[in-house]
Amino acid sequence: MTDEAAEHLKLELRWLDLALERQVLRTRALLATSADAYRGLYIADATVDALIQNVQDEPAGQLDWQIAAAMRDCRRSLARAPELPLRRLQKAFGLDEWERAALLVTAAPELDARYMTLYGYVQNGVTRRLATVDLVLKLLCTTRKLQWQRRESLSPSSFLLRNHLIQAADEKRDRETPLLLRSLAAAPRIIAFLLGETGLDPDVAAAARFTSGCEIAGLELPQQLFDRAASCT
Repeated sequence: MTDEAAEHLKLELRWLDLALERQVLRTRALLATSADAYRGLYIADATVDALIQNVQDEPAGQLDWQIAAAMRDCRRSLARAPELPLRRLQKAFGLDEWERAALLVTAAPELDARYMTLYGYVQNGVTRRLATVDLVLKLLCTTRKLQWQRRESLSPSSFLLRNHLIQAADEKRDRETPLLLRSLAAAPRIIAFLLGETGLDPDVAAAARFTSGCEIAGLELPQQLFDRAASCT
């Protein structure tokens, strides 16, 4: 993994930290009115404060501009360095800014384990260590209307899940689980790509190998795959 790619991922996690800080404040405001003394059995406020490192006693809305500024920094970083793994991934699949951000939210627990604790806290459940559809929407959408509009982007038929960039954490159980409560995770191969790992996908390693000296134009591929492969070069 290059230093440039590592620095960019730090920028991406910066806006996510701010979005989680905002959600922590919202969660505490909600819990303050709740009679449930166990709070999801149980992640302590002090633990979350130590992980987020910047929780402030201010209205959650005042963090909105900081999140927007951090996201602008990420966009500028991507524009300056087209070879960044996340930029190549976004270009190859034609992801919009929201889809790229959603992918990052679901990938975060594999990039830094502290997000498992933070996700459990803001979802009020110590076992909820991955982002649910509901959490992704709350982190990335500032209004309920926007959440409703973007809900389809995380459904089983959405581009992100249909193309296996994001996957359901438990597909069998999800058949009986409301969409908003379904847990999501970035696909393992996507995590590996973001971290600069260049080995073959274990799922195809027994039947494939890397080769050099082959031009894309000489490959026999369906046109759709040919176009996608060409866009990645």
